[in-house]
Amino acid sequence: MAPVPADRVFHNGKIYTVDEQRSWAEAVAITDGRITYVGDDAGAAHYTGQDTELTDLGGQMMLPGFFDCHVHLSSGGLQELECNLLGTRGRDETLAALRGYIEAQGPDADGWIRGSGWDTGHLTHPEKGWLDEIEADRPIYLNCNDGHSAWVNSKALELAGITDSTPDPPHGAIYRNPATGEATGWLQDSATSLVKQAMPELSPEDRIAGLEAGIRLAHQFGITSIIEPGLDGQMLEPYLALEGRGELNIRLRAAMSPINWQPGFFSDEIYAFVEQRHQYRRDRIDVDSVKMYIDGVVEYGSAALLEPYLRDDLNKKSEPFYSEEQLNEYIIWLDSQGIQVHTHAIGDRGVRMVLDAYQAARLANGETDNRHHICHLQMIDPADVSRFAELNVMATFQPFWAFESAYHPFYRTVLGDDRTERTHYLLGSVHRAGGRLVGGSDWFVTSMNPLDAISVGVRRMDPELADGEAPILMPSERVDLATMIEAYTINGAHGNHREDDLGSIEVGKLADLVVLDGNLFEIPATEIAKAQVQLTLFQGEPVYSRLS
Repeated sequence: MAPVPADRVFHNGKIYTVDEQRSWAEAVAITDGRITYVGDDAGAAHYTGQDTELTDLGGQMMLPGFFDCHVHLSSGGLQELECNLLGTRGRDETLAALRGYIEAQGPDADGWIRGSGWDTGHLTHPEKGWLDEIEADRPIYLNCNDGHSAWVNSKALELAGITDSTPDPPHGAIYRNPATGEATGWLQDSATSLVKQAMPELSPEDRIAGLEAGIRLAHQFGITSIIEPGLDGQMLEPYLALEGRGELNIRLRAAMSPINWQPGFFSDEIYAFVEQRHQYRRDRIDVDSVKMYIDGVVEYGSAALLEPYLRDDLNKKSEPFYSEEQLNEYIIWLDSQGIQVHTHAIGDRGVRMVLDAYQAARLANGETDNRHHICHLQMIDPADVSRFAELNVMATFQPFWAFESAYHPFYRTVLGDDRTERTHYLLGSVHRAGGRLVGGSDWFVTSMNPLDAISVGVRRMDPELADGEAPILMPSERVDLATMIEAYTINGAHGNHREDDLGSIEVGKLADLVVLDGNLFEIPATEIAKAQVQLTLFQGEPVYSRLS
């Protein structure tokens, strides 16, 4: 019996299926959003009928649609509509971008000026006075690109009620001039909430527009499924609105939190919050995950370390957000409820605490299949490397960070060369020990493009630089291209409990696919980040295309 003609057939391609055999194919057929054929061109001819849309890939590469398993798509999308400072370097560039944004708003604009993306690696100790010189009458709130601090002007401090004598909130800091004690306008972690509480709520329309902007960018990079960490009911509303209109063309696993994405700690409200999560479940929205912050970041001394920082002032705020007893209690309960825990851990002590808590959950509940995540993983003590495989914990790295960046001189100063070399972004070690690498961008912090991250994972170098133009960060921690592709495809699907439907190009799976202009296995590693997405399919339908 002849096969039923497909809706779409792609042929003459270099199709890397990422199936169990890591096989290659020439052609794919799609019907009703699912893959109905994978094989050679001759076989695909049997699926081509009068009404089939036939696409000649011309030797271009097809892959499964990419997963980004740690991305702030809704808040990052809003950044695209506000003052976007991502990529600015230093005071002059940042202030010039801000000034241009305000001028473009026009002289009649009023209310809060919001922006994101300035970089502490290039702009250290920002001051409110620099912002006051540009705009003193309107409040300004500029989120740092790492999501852990904000820079505000005097008007914003006034509206938030922050004075020079306002005490630091728990797990946060109001930076002050060391000579005068004056609040400088730089706020870290939970201190940013003091200003955010004074800001007017964004309209539902603004939030939906921001999410749509984020989704468009994700499709441009071939991303079709995500984990967005730190969503509460309000932050989920744009997703629910698009789903309700039949317009949500990305798959979401919401790692939910009663404190939304703001760094900090929750308490026992998590129990009621989790029990009420089912109201948000939809066909393309999964809510069986919870986000927890264990610590902050090295830059502010809030990352929890096994050994002290080499600068005494940083040790004053390096305690983790939870005690081990609290952390164990929450994770044991969440694990018992079938909840996947998605933990932020930067320092090696923070990572160990989470691994210990996952181990405690296994002892209390038995072995589950919740596939808990630890994300960021800037520092892992070598003694803990094997535990990711032993405990079936997803090692959700941001591989793009694993090169000698503008932050590394600081890291080496406050951690020491030896500790930096022993602990930083141990992708290769975790992989060799049998751990499952999962990829995420943490956008809006850095580039969302998976090809940038894949390039760094393979090269451990700035993806924009050629060989020899920059140092290599721990070459022993490089991984091969196939492993990096797995991190953004089948391993992402596994981490989302979707490997039966997604993550590889196989008959019966959903047709979430991406086409690149070159075969990553045939081009030099230096060219990986320069490859371009030509087509992104979501359930068989184009959502981004550069094809003629």
